[in-house]
Amino acid sequence: MKAKSKVFRIISYLLTITILSQSCTIYKSSGIGVDEAIKSNNKVKVTTHSNQTYTFKKLGKDEAGVYGMAGKSSKAAKQLYNNILQEDPVNQLVKIGLDESHLNEIRARNKTLSILVPVIIVAAGVIIFALTYQVNASPW
Repeated sequence: MKAKSKVFRIISYLLTITILSQSCTIYKSSGIGVDEAIKSNNKVKVTTHSNQTYTFKKLGKDEAGVYGMAGKSSKAAKQLYNNILQEDPVNQLVKIGLDESHLNEIRARNKTLSILVPVIIVAAGVIIFALTYQVNASPW
């Protein structure tokens, strides 16, 4: 019974580290322009002149102007409820209109670091766990 308990404990530690590191998104430190953000088709973090920060899955532009795509129940969708232009019930996304003149900074997702940092965190957690975990190999 103790052996099963140890195995479950190890599995729970590894799953916890993995799950906690999956939500890590790192953005580039320098801002980019609206057109570059639209071309990148990546997740972006937008800061307005009033220091409000919103995260969008991607930015787009149509005849009505610049818009951001966000999850239906995301923080951006809740805060910018009055600016929602269209809902996509299939993908659970909303199209939120943005005033380009009110945008202060747009930062794109750094794909490389967003992948590497969680891997390094998991590897460090496994190494620390392996170094501190003591296995009692004695049958007596």
